Amino acid sequence: MVLALAGCTSVGLVGGHSAPSLTAANNGPPPEVPRTGFFAHLDSEAGAAAFAAQEEALSAPSGGVAIPWQGGGISGTVTPGPIHSVNERRCRDVVHVTERDMERVRGRSTLCLTRAGDWKPLDAI
Repeated sequence: MVLALAGCTSVGLVGGHSAPSLTAANNGPPPEVPRTGFFAHLDSEAGAAAFAAQEEALSAPSGGVAIPWQGGGISGTVTPGPIHSVNERRCRDVVHVTERDMERVRGRSTLCLTRAGDWKPLDAI
């Protein structure tokens, strides 16, 4: 299965093993989950878990470590790339992988830090 995901530069099936569950690291209010791009095909529970894992991945000091998540019967990982500069903005590539019913979907996007301190897709800045 291949999904067309807005904001992603590539998407497709991948192999590998299942990701473990993400334990609740934040006890604050649930994050505002985007309904576009990779998150468009996730229900609210899975979207919240994936978004929380993305936020954790983006705050990591280095790239390459997959952050697992699970929610709404779907599991996945978010893996950040190294920090780099795009048009004088601090950016990171992120790779999302989800698994549902033994099928894996992969999406890649570039997120950049805004002046307000939020990470937004490069094409939305």
